[in-house]
Amino acid sequence: MKLVKLSLATIIAAGALANLASATSLEEAIKNVEVTGYARYRFDSQNAKLASFEDTDNEHRFTSDIDFKAALDDRFFGVIGFRYDSVDSSGENVNSKTMVGVDDRGEDSFGQTFNIRQFYLGYTAGNTTLMAGRQVLGTFFTDDMIGTGIKVLNSDIGGLTLVGMAFDNLQGDNDIGSSAFILGNAKATLDLDGEISGKLEYVTDRNLYGVAAIGSYDPVSFQLWYSALDSVAQLYAADVTLGANIGDVDLSLQAQAAGSSMWANSARAVVYDSTQVPAKYEMAELNLDDATFLAAKLGAKGFGFDGS
Repeated sequence: MKLVKLSLATIIAAGALANLASATSLEEAIKNVEVTGYARYRFDSQNAKLASFEDTDNEHRFTSDIDFKAALDDRFFGVIGFRYDSVDSSGENVNSKTMVGVDDRGEDSFGQTFNIRQFYLGYTAGNTTLMAGRQVLGTFFTDDMIGTGIKVLNSDIGGLTLVGMAFDNLQGDNDIGSSAFILGNAKATLDLDGEISGKLEYVTDRNLYGVAAIGSYDPVSFQLWYSALDSVAQLYAADVTLGANIGDVDLSLQAQAAGSSMWANSARAVVYDSTQVPAKYEMAELNLDDATFLAAKLGAKGFGFDGS
């Protein structure tokens, strides 16, 4: 029999994992699983009319995001999330995408039709929670964008939550810039269909860092955000809501200010030039500039009515 020598660090790590694994029985773990998410069916119909032809596309779309959160012990928790998203052409079985397997690219930028959307480990100590792994960014500047990294939340100050995060491997969607925007001076080649090849760097290849303060002190609630997309742009935002109650009517006033300060001054993207004969795809230079967004919303709710 061959003996295997373990270092002290390995023994400690193995013992910690064994304790963590045996801390909760399977029956208790299942009882403590939180399930969140949604399932949606949508029928899309689009009619395109051009000078030479008319075409109608009908599609069935099935979308679902389901997340499972389980407590591993008093401080650790794990989250795994699944996504299913298919668009099936109505009346054309050849274009059905409900299958999962070879040549299945799925929709959006999650991969194939059925995939693991989130997978991360969380740790809570007092009023501080740390989450590490593949997860939803959850910033003011993104909707459901996914990235791999670390997010820390602290609520030691009553009514105030402080947030810090660092992410890479960003999902290639349109939340921050476009996955089609190419940075730097890398050489790119195009084929007849506009497909790009070569060693390229996109906006979503850069790291994203951010901090935030989110607070609620009746009658005021607010969010203050700052994020930096490495070598691309700085992003900042403020969101303030003031609420009041007059009789049986709830009034609210919300104001937002957001903006970007660009580090990169240009990018490239593929465009279709129909003015040339024959029409073809080309690589176009794009000038990048700072941007500012301002908005305000007044809302009223009472007597069974809600307006804004």
